[in-house]
This record gives sequence, structure tokens and C-alpha cells, in this order.
Amino acid sequence: MISSVYTKKQDAENLQRMLRCDPERILKLEHDPEKHNRVQSCLCRMCYYGSRIGGHAITVEPCMCCGEEQTYGSTNTDALCLNCAKTTGLCKHCGADIELRVRRQKWPKPTMPREK
Repeated sequence: MISSVYTKKQDAENLQRMLRCDPERILKLEHDPEKHNRVQSCLCRMCYYGSRIGGHAITVEPCMCCGEEQTYGSTNTDALCLNCAKTTGLCKHCGADIELRVRRQKWPKPTMPREK
């Protein structure tokens, strides 16, 4: 009980801090002014307008849908390859529904990484 209250308090504080620090990003998240570019990039609103931080290292990660290995220039990797993101309508970075629908009926079945 205490931890859930603490988490809710932390979430509220983080939201207030974000509103004070970056009101422009909040407006972009709400109104989605670059929707055409965002959808073409196969990203949800949070991943497109949010900030990303990653370590400086070449990283190889499998696509969570088809298992195809993907190579990145940092540790901030995508969950899906671009082809799977386009065919499934999921965000290529986080794997959420691209329009952040929570009651989505069809989700792709994840596969194991392909053997070399």
C-alpha cells in the first residue's frame, strides 16, 4: 500500500516537473502536430516527442516480432524492425500500439531470436 502511494506521488511530481520544464513538449504530445512524420517513422507519440538517452556502444538486438537481428550505434535500441512495425501498426521503439490504443484486439506473437 505504501509503495503504491509513493509511486503515485512520484508520478505526480514527475508530471509537474515536466510541465514546468518543457510545456512545449506537452503541447506536442497532446496535439500531435507532426503526426504524418511520426506515423511514417512508426513511432508512438511518447517515443516521437520524448527524449532518448543511450550509452555509446554498438548494440545488436533482435526484433521482438520476427527475431531478425538489428544493429544500433547506442544502447537505446528499438523493440521492432521497421518492417514489423509497419505491418503490425506498433511503435518500432517501444512496441506499443502506434496510436497508444490500450484495448487493441490483435497483437503479434513474439518469436525467439533466429539461430545463426
